[in-house]
Amino acid sequence: MLKIKSRFVIVSAAAALMMTLVPLMASAETASAGPDYGPWRVIDVAKDSNTGHIEAYKVDRDLVAWTLRDDLSGRRYLYAFDGIETRQLATLDISDMQYANSFYDDADGHFDVADGAVVWTQFDGSDLEIFAFRNGRVTRITDNGYDDLHPVTSAGRIAWTSYPGGAYHLMINDRSGTRSLATYHVLNYAFSGANLYWLNKLPNEDWFRVFVNGGSSSVAVGKGDDRAITDYFISDGEGSVAWEYSTKQWSYDKREIFVSNNGAQAVRMLQRDVPPNVTRLEDVRDGMVLVNSYDMLTTRLDDVQLLLSTGYTQSAVVSAVSMTKALFTDDAHVRHVVSENASPLIVRHDDGHETWITLERVAYEVFDADADTIVAAKLENGGVIIYNDRTPVIVPTDAAVRDVATKNDTVAWIEGQPGSSVLSVAVKKVLVGNVGGAKGVTGQLVKSDAKSAVYLVTADARYVFPSEKEFFSWYGDFTSVRTVPAERIAALPLKGIVLYPAGTLLKTPSSSMVYMVGDDGTLHWVTERLVLETLYGQYWKSSIRDIPAAFLASYRYGGNVANMNGYYSISAVR
Repeated sequence: MLKIKSRFVIVSAAAALMMTLVPLMASAETASAGPDYGPWRVIDVAKDSNTGHIEAYKVDRDLVAWTLRDDLSGRRYLYAFDGIETRQLATLDISDMQYANSFYDDADGHFDVADGAVVWTQFDGSDLEIFAFRNGRVTRITDNGYDDLHPVTSAGRIAWTSYPGGAYHLMINDRSGTRSLATYHVLNYAFSGANLYWLNKLPNEDWFRVFVNGGSSSVAVGKGDDRAITDYFISDGEGSVAWEYSTKQWSYDKREIFVSNNGAQAVRMLQRDVPPNVTRLEDVRDGMVLVNSYDMLTTRLDDVQLLLSTGYTQSAVVSAVSMTKALFTDDAHVRHVVSENASPLIVRHDDGHETWITLERVAYEVFDADADTIVAAKLENGGVIIYNDRTPVIVPTDAAVRDVATKNDTVAWIEGQPGSSVLSVAVKKVLVGNVGGAKGVTGQLVKSDAKSAVYLVTADARYVFPSEKEFFSWYGDFTSVRTVPAERIAALPLKGIVLYPAGTLLKTPSSSMVYMVGDDGTLHWVTERLVLETLYGQYWKSSIRDIPAAFLASYRYGGNVANMNGYYSISAVR
C-alpha cells in the first residue's frame, strides 16, 4: 500500500464551505446517475449507432476509454468516462490505428488506460504522435518527424515505440522526461505498476533477454523468446510479471515459465519437455503462477492439470479434460467448475476453502478478475455477475453479454451483437455523509494544483476525507488522483465527509462502545461480543478504528446489533 503523506492534508469544513460551482471539465457530457445494484452504480456510457460501432474498450479505476468506429465517414472516435463525465478525446482517421503487428491488434494496440490517464496514437498531418488525457486535459507527448506507436501507461509513466529509421526505439515519458530505453530488436513490452518490461536483443548478442526499468536504470532479469507473441507478459499490476519461454536447442524443446518479482532476477517456476507436454500460463500474483499442463502421452480423461506453482512446489488445483481459464484475485483464484463448458464459477481461497460465486452458469470463459472483484457474463437470460468482498450481485441486461473486464474496483462490459451493442460501466459507490444522513456516491479523486488536499468530487459537490484512515479504507494508493485547477475545486460546495465502508468497526477513544457501519452508512452499536468474534475472529479488537467524537457525529445512528440476525438486518442491502 502506497502512502504519500505529503499529498494528504485534512481540510477544515469551515474553510472548505466558503467555495462555489464550476464544471470540472469543459466540453464534456455529465453522465446521468444509473440504477444501483447493491454497492454498485451502473451507467450505460456508449451505444452503437447506425453507422458506427464500439470497437475496443479498456478499464481502470473510475476510468473507461473506448473507440467508436464509423466506416461511413472513415473515422474512429476515442472517448473516455471518468466516473462523472463522458468526453470525446480525439477524432481519428481509421488508418491512424491500422499499424498492426504480431503482438498488437489495431485499435486496442494503439490506446491504453491506467491510473487516471488515457494515451493514444494520432496523426498530426505529418506522422503518428502520442497524445495523453490526464488531469482533465489533452496534451501532446511527442512532436517529431517519425511514427510513434503502441503507447502503454501505468503509474504516471508512458511507453511506446518510435521508428526514427534503422531500428525501433523503446521510449519512456515520466518525471525524468522523455528518453530512449532500448533500441535494436525491441519486441513485446508491458507495464506492471511502475515497472516496464520488454524483450530485446542487444547488437553484440545472439539471444533475447527480458529487461525491466523501474524509473532510474534498466537491467536484464531473464531470458526471453526471439519472436513477438501476443500477451507475452502476464502482469499482476503490482510490479511483477510472468512469461513462458520456449526455445529449440540442439535435440530438445522445453517450455519454461519465469517470474520476475517486482523487477528482481527471474525465477524459473516450471519446466516441461515439449512434446509430450503442452503448457499454458494463466496468471501471476505475489510470486505464484497458475499454469495449465497437458501430457499428450496419457490416456486418462483427467489428463489436464491446473497447477499452482510457488517456485518450490507445484500442486494440482484440479484435473480436467481441457485447459481451464484461471485468474487470481487478492486472496484466491477463480475458474469454471467444469472447465470445458459453461458452468458456474468457483473461487478457491489461499486457505483451501472453495465456494461457488453463484449457482448461475457463466458463459464459457467470459469472466475477469482483479483485486477482490470478479465479473462474469451470466449465460441464461443475459446479465452480469459481480462478485466483490465475497458477495455476489446480479445486474440484469437487455441482451447477452459478450465481453467483460474489471480493474481496481471498476467493471465494464459489452452486451448485444455488433451493430446493437451497449457499453456499460459499474462503479463502486463510496459512502459519504453529513448531519442530514449518509448515501453512496460515485465520482473521482482530485487535488488542486496549489494544495495537497485530496477530495472525492461528484458533478455538483465535493467531500473531504477526515484522515488517511478513511482514504485507505476505500483506495489502495494515490495513483488515480487527478490534479485540476484550484478554482474548479473551490467552486464545488463541500457537502460532507467520506465515511468508512460498511462493516467497519468504530469507537471513540473515550468510550468502550463498538459500532459497526451499516450498508446505508448508519452506525449500529454491537452489544454482544459473540457477534464480533463470529464476524471478525478472536482478534476482533485489531479491526476497530478509533475516530474522534466530532467525526462520529457525521454518522446517523441505527438500531443495536445484539445477535447475528441483527447483523443480517443491517447488511440486507448488500
